[in-house]
Amino acid sequence: MKYLFLAIIILSCYGNCYAEIYYVKTNGNDTINDGKSWNAAFATLQKALQVSQYGDQIWVTQGTYKPTAYPSGITNQSSPLTDRDKAFEMVNGVKLYGGFSGDETSVMQRIADHRTILSGDIGVENNDIDNCYHVLISINDDSTTLIDGFTITQGRAKPNPPSGPNYIIIEGMPVYRTAGGAMFFRNTFAKLNNILFTGNMADIEGGGMCSYGSSPLLTNVVFSENRGGMGGGMANKSRSNPSLLNVNFSANIATPDGGGMYNEYSSPILENVLFISNSAPLGGGMKNYQSYCQLTNVVFHKNIGSFMGGGMHNAFYSAPTLKNAVFWKNSSPAGGGLADDSKSASNSINVTFAENTSRFSSVVLHGGGAVFVDDSKTKIKNSIFWGNKYLYNNTLLDNDIITRKNSEVSVSNSLLQLPNTATNYPSASFLALDSAHNIFAQNPLFVDVVNGNLRLEDCSPAVNAGDTVGVPATDLDGNIRPYPAGSTDVDMGAYENQTIAWPAHLNITEPITNGAIVKVAGEITATNQISGAIAVYQGTKSVTLLPDFSATSNTFTAVIGGCGTGISASADGASKR
Repeated sequence: MKYLFLAIIILSCYGNCYAEIYYVKTNGNDTINDGKSWNAAFATLQKALQVSQYGDQIWVTQGTYKPTAYPSGITNQSSPLTDRDKAFEMVNGVKLYGGFSGDETSVMQRIADHRTILSGDIGVENNDIDNCYHVLISINDDSTTLIDGFTITQGRAKPNPPSGPNYIIIEGMPVYRTAGGAMFFRNTFAKLNNILFTGNMADIEGGGMCSYGSSPLLTNVVFSENRGGMGGGMANKSRSNPSLLNVNFSANIATPDGGGMYNEYSSPILENVLFISNSAPLGGGMKNYQSYCQLTNVVFHKNIGSFMGGGMHNAFYSAPTLKNAVFWKNSSPAGGGLADDSKSASNSINVTFAENTSRFSSVVLHGGGAVFVDDSKTKIKNSIFWGNKYLYNNTLLDNDIITRKNSEVSVSNSLLQLPNTATNYPSASFLALDSAHNIFAQNPLFVDVVNGNLRLEDCSPAVNAGDTVGVPATDLDGNIRPYPAGSTDVDMGAYENQTIAWPAHLNITEPITNGAIVKVAGEITATNQISGAIAVYQGTKSVTLLPDFSATSNTFTAVIGGCGTGISASADGASKR
């Protein structure tokens, strides 16, 4: 038994008990230094990667570092290798940290001012025709592999000439020269923390990053000003299932699909993610193709889809689920906020669509200031539509949802911005749409829509008007939902009002014979008797006094609305409004 125990200890130490920290700084030396202290640091990241093994760490000071060697394990290529095939190749199980000044003794001592840049600009500076196809490559790396604290830039996955097959084979895996300008993943589960992808390009997929069959974890990552064919910022292909937490996609451009992110046969999970000012013909913020994304606490703002889906475009059996999402001021000819196309089926729960715009010149494929549905089935629950428009013949008209052929839209417990008419919401497309479960043409009373504060005022008709089944436990701010805890009523939209503690419905039957009483609810129904008391019934939506109700001595007041200012029970004089 003691030998078995010893064997277990030896195996558990493999790659960990003798782990090294290798140090890299721009004025180091690869020839005479061993890289095992700041004083004996290597000069290049390439050297540190070559000597590191599973369990090691690499610490890199501020400065710019460029690939100087080919990835190991290349067995074949579609055309002869050139300097452009040089790249940093991650080592399985190695943790790579940037952002040091050169005297730290702990990773926690790093500060943000020390930028460590990995650049693909290996040839003539500022002439990208000779830049690396990929700055960083990760093949067959497990979840202990980490890159933390780097800016990755100037990758150019753009062969010249662009035609014909372009790939290399590494560890038996094809790596495409047209994908993943900053970073290319294949069969990888690595972690990325505190990374900025900026100024990268790809001809086909993932200007910033491209994943094939990979499930990396990205935390505190920014994709900014990258360009790609499919996925200006990030592309996920072939059953890639990355997880993104606190990630920002801004000002990325794609032609034709997914300005911020493109997903194909993949199921990414996104939480606390922003898509701001990205653009593409299809899916300015995100494009899904036969993909099943899960998005929680996600904001799409000022994204542009020049053909379809300003914020998001879903195509060919895609079925994303969105919870606590905001689509604000996105635009596209078809679906300013979101477009479901070709048998897709998005599911929106507690989503706010505000001030999105459909701008178009074609009368064939257009409309849907907020949502456009074509040959698809869309579900919407606990959501708010307000201020969405479509522009036609230089005229802005109110418009939230447009459907085309073979489409079904299921809307429940939501606020729609137009009156419930057959013209606005034809029954053939809008299933079971009725005023008992939805609110029509009522201002949701956002706190400050002009400046993007889409939280609800206390008087909002959307407060306590949702359905609690299947809702997220918190709202976009991270506040408890429903509020207060244990309530059976939940708000519509991405934000849960945190000041309203009254119920959505109140049926008052008990007599009130003394004291000063205020009863507040969304809807109040009364059949009781009031005598010898002062009472105020304040219904934010309605107060219904049934025939059995009575009040004497002129001491009853019924108030409709008015929830933003409180009502005192000292009021005198019977009145109903």
